[in-house]
Amino acid sequence: MALVLAGDVGGTKTRLAVYDDHLGPVAHSVYISKHYRTFEAVLRDFVKKNAGPFRSACFGVAGPVISGTVRTTNLDWTIDGRKLARTLRCPVALLNDVEAAAHGLSHTLPKDVQVLSKAHPAHHPATKALVAPGTGLGEAIIHWNNGHYDTLATEGGHADFAPRTALQWELKKFLAATAGDTSVEALLSGRGMHRIYDFLKHAQFAEQNDAVREAIRKHGSPAITEAALHKADPLSIGTLDLFVDIIAAEAQRVALTAKALGGVYLTGGIVPHLLPALKNPRFMRIFLDNRMKRLLERIPVVVVMNEDLALYGALVYARRL
Repeated sequence: MALVLAGDVGGTKTRLAVYDDHLGPVAHSVYISKHYRTFEAVLRDFVKKNAGPFRSACFGVAGPVISGTVRTTNLDWTIDGRKLARTLRCPVALLNDVEAAAHGLSHTLPKDVQVLSKAHPAHHPATKALVAPGTGLGEAIIHWNNGHYDTLATEGGHADFAPRTALQWELKKFLAATAGDTSVEALLSGRGMHRIYDFLKHAQFAEQNDAVREAIRKHGSPAITEAALHKADPLSIGTLDLFVDIIAAEAQRVALTAKALGGVYLTGGIVPHLLPALKNPRFMRIFLDNRMKRLLERIPVVVVMNEDLALYGALVYARRL
């Protein structure tokens, strides 16, 4: 039986899986990335329990892939595809993690998606775009080219944040002073949620709830989302509202940059947990707030709920090697 090894290497979690010829999962493990000094150490642990031989392997990695090597953006890992090929004794490909997710997009099931807009995709194959906030912010463009889709990895999440309101201008000043990073990723990420919360606390938007403060200390930014969705804390509600405003504006920017008539797809580790807030009319109101509204009205906006999208995309790519 020919086995394929696939991986989704993120700043928070690393997912590794083995699949058979029929795309059936043979093994699947999730590792906490920061518990390992190198990706090779994670891989050794996995292969000890799930020995090959492997026909091929592909890993989607959170970072820019250059000449078959990637330095992860939010971890001190350097991954060399050539060394992995020698270790695994099979062809190995490295992709940006959002590029990998893009390869998995065509294999999503209806249960995996939630549609936010009323637009219908173009009748002919059209460009699509992915926006994926998680530990960082990944973005990719999927372009139709001579009968098939080509996926273009980008580092658009590191572009500078463009405020749209007076409050957002103050947020950018706060970000520059406290984080020294005014990229969109500095806000549309797990740590970005926390930064927005800290900014609103600094701006005396509302009093801090002691119980929520303790929950954030123990569980991090997910506690902010939970408190906001349960209407338990005005400061958390304001944080989530501002986060949604910024992701809607970023989705609009990417949609216009790519002219993504095939749709803008929101994915990543954070997005599924924000679904109730994303379904609020506030999101689409901001997405459509542009002089190109007629074009934007034709672009579907879709939330992908499957957190293994990049893993499955890596599998799809590995089978081509």
